[in-house]
Amino acid sequence: MRNKKADILVIGSGMGGMSTAALLARDGYRVFVAEKTARIGGRCSTLEYKGYKCTSGVLAVEVNGIVQELFEQTGATFDVVPAGTSMFLIDGKLLAANRGSGMKSLLEATGADQGSIEKIMSAMSRAINWKEPSPGITLDSWIRQYTDHPGIIEVFQVLAKTALMVKVDEVAARYFFKFIQTVKGANEFGYCSGGSAALPEALGRVVLQNGGEIWTDSRVTRIATEDGVVQGAFLSHGEREFYVEAQVVVSDTGPKKTVELTGEQRFDADYLQELESKLNPTAVICLQVGLDEPLFEQNHMLLTGSKRVYALYQPTIICPDLAPKGKHLLIANAIPETSEVLTSEEGRQREIDLCFEDIKAVFPGFTKSNSVLLTGLYRDFWPGMHSWPGKDMPIKTPIINLYNVGDGVKQSGYSGLPAVVKSGMLVAGEIRQRMAVFNGPVGVQDPEKSSHLI
Repeated sequence: MRNKKADILVIGSGMGGMSTAALLARDGYRVFVAEKTARIGGRCSTLEYKGYKCTSGVLAVEVNGIVQELFEQTGATFDVVPAGTSMFLIDGKLLAANRGSGMKSLLEATGADQGSIEKIMSAMSRAINWKEPSPGITLDSWIRQYTDHPGIIEVFQVLAKTALMVKVDEVAARYFFKFIQTVKGANEFGYCSGGSAALPEALGRVVLQNGGEIWTDSRVTRIATEDGVVQGAFLSHGEREFYVEAQVVVSDTGPKKTVELTGEQRFDADYLQELESKLNPTAVICLQVGLDEPLFEQNHMLLTGSKRVYALYQPTIICPDLAPKGKHLLIANAIPETSEVLTSEEGRQREIDLCFEDIKAVFPGFTKSNSVLLTGLYRDFWPGMHSWPGKDMPIKTPIINLYNVGDGVKQSGYSGLPAVVKSGMLVAGEIRQRMAVFNGPVGVQDPEKSSHLI
């Protein structure tokens, strides 16, 4: 077995891990990233198929927010083309959700009476600006205190699915409004012109340029600990086995996998109980279809009143390099009835068929024959997110210097890619502070001090 040394070992090259790695490499720490697959990025990567650049998960990338802030801090290239104002299809009418008046105009388009609209708008204002709803009430129950108009409920349904990847009866109302507060009323996004892999690859260049290492096809088999302190990890690379000694280990594999790699017996009982009671992966369906002509003029459209599909994206309207010349890429996102239906072939096929029915209901001329590129079913170990909003684990584990990053440790008010990036930034900041206290500034560590932070 061969040995390697690093200050920071990052397991997994998703955007949480790469955010931490790039920030700390830029600060001068020796960073080693181990990725089990042949490419970096995890659910933020690009799959080349029949000339199309399909996504492995992430498509809509937040702009003018924490994701862009990370790239500015690290000096990494942020190649994202803004998608413009969010577009909603309500009762056959396409509406733009502009800042300020957007929500009210969406509710008015549902045909609801002004009394119901004013009541729900007033309640929203209180929830955002004065007092958040009680912890136990779901967004669905909160809405129904003020109106049972199906159109209004559908607008909130689409917002919850798009932003949080869950339905209105699956998320606490206070978490939803905390998210609205965080994004300040509108979540602007765009597309990577060359595919989503451009994001982790840009962060990877920062790691490499600052002396770090990134190994793909490197599966971590065990995280090593001693007396409750992390020591490093064993990994398999090609036909060789390695031990990477590190002062800090950051896992971007999901909290449950982190426990599995370390050994359940090494964790406190209360942490394991919290893990079992909290974590519930979100399930998402992502259909990627090649088109000869775009279905609509816009690059995206959020749907109300559909069975499964809540969003349609045509990134090639503004990023033509994602498809062969003269072709277009359509991506449909949907939430299944339950995650359990995706465990059987019959259930999976039924959900996929319902998705295509939704597209055809809006665009009768659409046909799926010979055009489906990829059908992504995100659940279990490869989920939409590793936990429902508000059901997250802490970034610290009971093992000293062993951290989790990613969408299983989201901070309140964050979701999706911003939540993942936020976790990486928080962990990097925590590590930076602890390293400075125990080891001194980067490059002048005291050899008399312990080789591991305790």
